[in-house]
Amino acid sequence: MSLVNELKRIGRSEINFSISYFFDDCWQIRLGDDLNGFTHESSYNSIERAVNKLIQEIIKQFPKSDYIKELHKRSDSIFHGLDFFKEVKEDE
Repeated sequence: MSLVNELKRIGRSEINFSISYFFDDCWQIRLGDDLNGFTHESSYNSIERAVNKLIQEIIKQFPKSDYIKELHKRSDSIFHGLDFFKEVKEDE
């Protein structure tokens, strides 16, 4: 599972989201869109944490979506609360 491919899968399911970056490792996720509003917004210090939380929110808000059906086919675990992506520690 790669971050880019997972984000593409979410988009193909027509689930609107945005991810933005602000200095000092601040990654913001937003579920929804500018036209219809956002149902979740939060910030994290790593892209992996941000995407994990995005997926967890999608599981909560869109449990019957095509994305969740596909995710279930790719995983035989119960995924609520799981971390799908491990954080990569960079050498400083």
